[in-house]
Formats: sequence, C-alpha cells, structure tokens
Amino acid sequence: MLSFPEMFIMLIFFVFGVMGTVLWIWALVDCIKNVKNPNDRLMWIILIALTHFIGAILYFVLQRPKNR
Repeated sequence: MLSFPEMFIMLIFFVFGVMGTVLWIWALVDCIKNVKNPNDRLMWIILIALTHFIGAILYFVLQRPKNR
C-alpha cells in the first residue's frame, strides 16, 4: 500500500505527463497547419516529435509568434 505522499507525487507526475502530451500534440497540429515553408515545417515536426515537451516549448517560443 502506498502512503499519501507517494500517491500525491505519483498524481503530480501523471498530471504533468498528460499536460506535456497535450502540449506536444497541440504543437504538432499547429505546426502542420500554420508553418507555410515545407522545409521549416519538416524541421519543426522532426524536432517536436523527437524532443516531445522540450520541442513543443521551443516551437511555441521561437516559431509561433512569427505566424500571428
């Protein structure tokens, strides 16, 4: 049986994991829909797909404002 602190830590990791996956999918979809240059799109898709959460953050920080 797990103690309360262990269950709480597991819940926190689960929530952050789900949030990271949602952000990852959102970044992939946004990249596919909004990046016009095919070479840039391919580069961002590969970066986001291989680095998961970090790639999604980089996409939204570096690329996304250019598309607005």
